[in-house]
Amino acid sequence: MAWSSNPSGQFSVSSFRKKLEEWTRSTSVYNLFWIDVRLKKVELFVWQAIHDRIMVNEVMHRFGCGNLGSTKCQMGNNGEETIDHLFLHCS
Repeated sequence: MAWSSNPSGQFSVSSFRKKLEEWTRSTSVYNLFWIDVRLKKVELFVWQAIHDRIMVNEVMHRFGCGNLGSTKCQMGNNGEETIDHLFLHCS
């Protein structure tokens, strides 16, 4: 699957933002403000995912946070709860 809004075909937050800004040019200033706020939240979430900072069991255990005792996934119980597991493998 290729991202058509980027010449390399790779998804990036900046290409997504550019595409969204093109789409919203005809909307009101009020809508643009809220879209900008939401984009910043998406950018922060993507940064956290890339830098292994989403607080899943494995990350909390590594930082010594929480009282879980186990890094197993609480939803599917079929693997360690890592960021990859959360977005790719968790059922």
